[in-house]
Amino acid sequence: MKRTYTTQAAAFALAAASLYLAPAAYADEEPWVRISEIRIMQPGTDTDEYFELEGTPGYSLDDHWYLVLGDHSNFNNPDPNPPDYRSGVVEFAMDLTGYEIPESGFFLVAIANFTLLPFSEIIAGGGEVVSNLEFENNDNVTHILVRGYQGPEVTVMADQYGDLAVDLDPNNDGTLIDPLPWDETIDAIGLKQVLNAEVDIGAGDEFAYGAVLGFEDIGPDRGAFVPAHVYRGANDGRWNIGIYSLDGGTDTPGGPNLNSPTEPIIDGFSPRTVEQRGSFTVTGRNFTTTESVLVGGSAASFEVINDEELRVTVAQGSTGGTLTITNESDTLETESGIRVLSESRSFVYYEDFEADLGEFLIVSLASNQDWEYRRFGENGFAQMSGFGADTASDDWLISPALDLADASDVVFGYVTARNFTGPALEVLLSTDYTGGNPQSATWTPLGGALSTSNYDIVPSGPVSLDTWAGETVRIAFRYTSDGPESGQGATIQVHDFLVTKAFDFDAGWVDHPELGATYLLSPSWAYHDMVNYVHVALYPWIFHPDFGWLYHTGGHPEEQTGAWLYSQALGHLWSRTDLGGTFYYEDGSTDNFFLGPQ
Repeated sequence: MKRTYTTQAAAFALAAASLYLAPAAYADEEPWVRISEIRIMQPGTDTDEYFELEGTPGYSLDDHWYLVLGDHSNFNNPDPNPPDYRSGVVEFAMDLTGYEIPESGFFLVAIANFTLLPFSEIIAGGGEVVSNLEFENNDNVTHILVRGYQGPEVTVMADQYGDLAVDLDPNNDGTLIDPLPWDETIDAIGLKQVLNAEVDIGAGDEFAYGAVLGFEDIGPDRGAFVPAHVYRGANDGRWNIGIYSLDGGTDTPGGPNLNSPTEPIIDGFSPRTVEQRGSFTVTGRNFTTTESVLVGGSAASFEVINDEELRVTVAQGSTGGTLTITNESDTLETESGIRVLSESRSFVYYEDFEADLGEFLIVSLASNQDWEYRRFGENGFAQMSGFGADTASDDWLISPALDLADASDVVFGYVTARNFTGPALEVLLSTDYTGGNPQSATWTPLGGALSTSNYDIVPSGPVSLDTWAGETVRIAFRYTSDGPESGQGATIQVHDFLVTKAFDFDAGWVDHPELGATYLLSPSWAYHDMVNYVHVALYPWIFHPDFGWLYHTGGHPEEQTGAWLYSQALGHLWSRTDLGGTFYYEDGSTDNFFLGPQ
C-alpha cells in the first residue's frame, strides 16, 4: 500500500549511530516488540504527540501497523445517509514497513512540530517524524500494534468515508468483528476517560478495546479525562498514567521510560459517603504493602483485597475527610474526601460531582457531545450542552444500580441548574437497564422541580421511590436538543444526587432557647434528612448539614435581620452576625450565598 504521510528524513537524516545504549536485558531473548509510550495531548496546542515502540534491537517492523480505534462523527460527510460510525472505527493507520527497532531498543514516531527532541536526534536515533500524526484526545481511544493489517491506510480522520471507513464495531456494542482485518494483535492499550465497574461502555458512545483484545485499558486521569500521557514502567513493564503537562518529567521519548511508581496510587473510591462504621472500596495500585489508612486523620481498619483493591471501614465517631494511605514506600493523601454521616440512618446513595462523575455511566445516542465533569469556582457538577454539536443530541447520565431492597419511605432528590433554550431535561427510572443502549430498557418519568434559566440552582424537592421498594433501580438524566444551533439546546448542570429515607418532623415555628433563635420549618421545604430547607425570616436557606455546604437561593441576607441557618445534624444555628455580618460566596460576592465546608 502506498504510504501517504510525509517524513522529515531527507532533511534531518544523519550518519551518526544511535544516541542510546541498547538495554542489556535484550541479550539472548526471542525477538519481541510492544508499545512503550504514548502522548495524545498536552496543555494548549498539541505539538508533541508521539508513540514509541520498545523491542529487540534490529527487530524488523515490516508488515507491522500502528492503529488507533475511536469514533467517527460523520462531520462533512457528503453521504446524506451515512453508516453509524460511533465506535470501533480505525481513525489512524500507519504502515511501519521499512523500519526496525534501533540499537536503543526504542522506536519513536513524532509529529512534525515536535519540541521534546530535535528532529535530527529523532532521525539519528532510528525514529521518524511525520506530518499528520493525528490522535483524538477527547474520547476513549485504543492504540494497537498489529501484524498483517488489510485495511486502507488512514491518515486524516475527516476522510473516513465509504471504503475508507473501517468500522470494526458496527453494532456499537463493544464487540469487535471476527475475524479482524489483520493477522495478529501484538499489543494494545485502551485510553479511557470514564471507567465504570458494572458497564464497560466509555465516555459518550465509544468503547475502549484494550481489554477486549486481551490487553489493558487505563484511565481516567484527573478525575474524568482521557490520559494525555501513558508509559510502561522500566522496572516492571506496567502501564502508568503520566503527567498531563510536559513539565512534569514523565515523558522520555526515544529512550528508557521511568520506573513504575511504588507509592500508593488511588484511582477512586466508592461509595464516597458512608454511615458510621461503614465501609468503602478504594481502587488503584500498590496496596499489597499497605501499612495504615487514615480517614480525616483518624485511623481506619482496612483489608487488602489485592494489589489494586483495598476495603476500608471507618471507625465509630469518624467525621470523615481526606483519605491517607501509607505503604512501605510512601504516603498518599487524596484531594477529595470520604463523607461520614453524623449518625446512622437509612442511607442509599449520594453523589455531589465535586471531584468527578463518580460511578455514573455516560451514554450518547446522538451527537458528538457528552455529559462531562465541570467546575465553576469551587463547585463541581455534571454538565451537558448540545450547542455546537454535529447534530441533535440524545445523551444519558445514568446512576449506578441502587438497591432499595431494605428501604422504606425512600425519597430521591437532585439539584439542577440551566441556561438557554431547548427541550427540558428528563429524569427517568428503570428496573431493567443493565447497560448498553438505554432505549432497550423500560424507563418511568420521575417528578421534581427543574431549573429553567439563568443557571438558577433549583432543588428538585422530594420524589418518592416507595413504588420501587424492594427493587434495584437506576435513575437517569436524559438530555436532548433539537439541533446544534443557538436556541435549539440548553446547557444543563446536575449538582447533587441523593437517595435516602424521608425526613420526618413537626412543621411550625421552632424555638432554640440555647441560641435564642426562632425559625420556621415548613413541610414544603424540609424534604429529607440530607437536604433540608428552612424558611429563615422568609428567606429559603438550603443546606446539606451532613455534607458541609450551605447556600442561599436569592436576595441579600444582610438586608434581613435575624437571618439564621440551621443544621439539624450538627445541632447548630449560624447567623449573619456569627459570620462577620454577611454570608458570602467563597469568591466574595453576596448574590446566591455559598458557604464552603465548616
